[in-house]
Amino acid sequence: MKQRTLLAALALLTLAQPARAQTESDDTAAKASISQATQLIREHKAQEALAMLEPAVAVANDSVAKAREDGLAFCASDITLAVLYSAMGAKENKPSVVFGPEVCSAYFLEAYVLTELGRRDEAIGELQILRGLSPMDAQYASELAFAYIKTGRISEAEAAYQNALDYAEFFGDKDKARHYRAAALRGLGYVAIDKNDFDAAEDFYKRSLKIEPDNPVAKSELEYIRQHRAN
Repeated sequence: MKQRTLLAALALLTLAQPARAQTESDDTAAKASISQATQLIREHKAQEALAMLEPAVAVANDSVAKAREDGLAFCASDITLAVLYSAMGAKENKPSVVFGPEVCSAYFLEAYVLTELGRRDEAIGELQILRGLSPMDAQYASELAFAYIKTGRISEAEAAYQNALDYAEFFGDKDKARHYRAAALRGLGYVAIDKNDFDAAEDFYKRSLKIEPDNPVAKSELEYIRQHRAN
């Protein structure tokens, strides 16, 4: 079913208006900011990284707002997702502006840094913006789900993990697709344990191990389930 959906989207792309992007100078500046912020994150300098990212995020906000004045706005970290988002605009007969991975990265890194600084609600806000711009990206769905779990929003986490599971196969990179499918299954397993549904949790973790057989988290959680049942 999803394969047919993808083929239909590829067909619709021939009808889409050309996607616009940031100007070349904006793109270059964003890449530089993201590169420097990434290095600062590696050096555990979260506050400095946040300051470095803020101009890139501001430019992204402005570009997205302008794009939405006329139609739809997306960002894509993967060429397959870019194709799908362009097709979504064609289907609605609207111009579809697909920004490159720099826009996605700006929001994603800002969310990461805000989390590191203990500003979880703000981080969730950035991830929600990112999900709106890249609604079929399994990585961003999983990150938002994890953030929801950390703030006790379990039902929202479950929905986001389910989205990640549904959309993982849309990655052009099949290794990445498998990884995020397994990650989503582990997330759903965590949610099932929180709901005291140990049978469902066991099923999710076992399914994840079929994809990533050596994952220590899944193995540990299955052992936890075994010990819970023994008690």
